[in-house]
Amino acid sequence: QSRDDTVVPPEYDWTNQTRVPGAVTPVKDQRHCGSCYAFGVVGALEKTYAEIYKESGPLSPQELIDCSGQGGCDGGDFVPSFHYIKRNHYRLNLEKDYPSTH
Repeated sequence: QSRDDTVVPPEYDWTNQTRVPGAVTPVKDQRHCGSCYAFGVVGALEKTYAEIYKESGPLSPQELIDCSGQGGCDGGDFVPSFHYIKRNHYRLNLEKDYPSTH
């Protein structure tokens, strides 16, 4: 419970709480690939991208894993991932167009 005795639900679905349907996507599975940096960046950007481009859907962490010049499945950092996106004119492919290979 919260401090003011409001009952907090045990779970809450954010996927349907935005102005653009699908802007917040379900949790993704990075499997055995050490790519949390890519998944974190993608998760942070999906809602903003959907509102700016009016295009919703899961963004591609695989593009960051392959193209951001980092360690792929051996790890990376969010800063070079954001630099890659900036160099790419703030665009990132949707997951359906650049699917996971791991």
